[in-house]
Amino acid sequence: MENKSEQKKVLVRKYHTMCRRLGLDEETRKAMLAQYDVESSKDLSIAELTKLIIALGAELHNTPENKARKRVIGAAIGYLEANKEGFATWAQYAKVEYAKGAAVKASGMATAGADIDELFDRIPIETLVKISAMFNKMKKLTNKN
Repeated sequence: MENKSEQKKVLVRKYHTMCRRLGLDEETRKAMLAQYDVESSKDLSIAELTKLIIALGAELHNTPENKARKRVIGAAIGYLEANKEGFATWAQYAKVEYAKGAAVKASGMATAGADIDELFDRIPIETLVKISAMFNKMKKLTNKN
């Protein structure tokens, strides 16, 4: 089990990663930290860091990019369930991973040996919208036959 110092380092890194992904500037970060009467995230307790990370996570899940990613996954799974024999019986996490891989391939970003999750997260929102529309259109076309 991790000691508290290691746990805190992990939480501080996670906090900074989430702030970066949300595009928060230095002024906004300082304002958040000021609520806890500290100037640095390293001065927060583990409980305070956890609380901040949970709040940032909720914000992160409501971004337009995340909504577009969820739409792509849903559209890809819908198409694959209708057209890939046996796909409907797969475990949900396997469907999601397969759908992410299909989206990365459709985006043209596929690279041998690359981390699919990382590539999927880098797909621009405009491309995500196009991929989602493509999967929905393919599903409609195959359901008509």
